[in-house]
Formats: sequence, structure tokens, C-alpha cells
Amino acid sequence: LYSNMKLRDLIILAGNITKDTLLDRVEVMRRVVSDEKGHHYREKLIVLDLKKVLSGDKKENIELQNFDVVTLLKISENILQKRVT
Repeated sequence: LYSNMKLRDLIILAGNITKDTLLDRVEVMRRVVSDEKGHHYREKLIVLDLKKVLSGDKKENIELQNFDVVTLLKISENILQKRVT
């Protein structure tokens, strides 16, 4: 992670997407301070449109923060989730 790194930058640096990548969704799990002293954290799920991220959309192509966890989903995983729910 380098200074001012955007989500699109990370995806490209990691080798970009594959033909099986779900383009409707990318997930970023972010640590957020949950108390005034900064000793406790909670996780916040940020869901974005991967197509918009890759096109450089300023709202979707967010700046990454330390400890962010980025998850790209496969199309097959999305189909399985729809069947379970």
C-alpha cells in the first residue's frame, strides 16, 4: 500500500481481474475506530460497483486505508449465494 493508493490501483497492481470476476461488486472491509480514545475498532463493510471502480469513477474508486481488506468475488460465488438466500 502506498500513499494515496486508490482501489483501482491495487486491483491493477495485483494482476487485474479475470473473466470469472463478478463486475457488479467489490467489497472493502475497513477498520473504524469505535471509541474516543482510539483503543477499540469495529469493521465496516463497504460495497462498491467494480465496473465503476475500474472506469475510475471518483465516488466508487475510493482511497485505501491501512488494514483495508479487499475482496473480489467470482461469478460462481454470487450464483451460490443467491441459491442459499
